[in-house]
Amino acid sequence: MGKIFQVIVLGFKGEKFAIDVAKEEKHFNEMTVLEFKKKLISKLPGYSGI
Repeated sequence: MGKIFQVIVLGFKGEKFAIDVAKEEKHFNEMTVLEFKKKLISKLPGYSGI
């Protein structure tokens, strides 16, 4: 099994979300803010269709 690089995000109401960012350190380091925002939006409840 490989590693999964995650970022823990705190929501407005105190809820925690674990966002899977990458499976390799190289991809994690190359992730742009825009790419991360897209992954974050897809994990937020109520925004999965955007």
